[in-house]
Amino acid sequence: MPENELQLAPPKRDATEEARSYAVKPPPKSAVDPRACERARVNQELVCGAPYSYKSRSPICTEAYAIYRDNCG
Repeated sequence: MPENELQLAPPKRDATEEARSYAVKPPPKSAVDPRACERARVNQELVCGAPYSYKSRSPICTEAYAIYRDNCG
């Protein structure tokens, strides 16, 4: 092969590099349970209260939002 073609060819990846590239991809989205999502949403509303309130800045509200985010996607 001429030198200019060697520079244009992409580098070959071995099997371990190929497997590693799939390991960093995020897991597929799981199915959302509508009842669990609704319960998490109601819980977050009850715990956090109105937006920009003192309750909405509490650690308990942050935890409720994390649960809501996990259940509802």
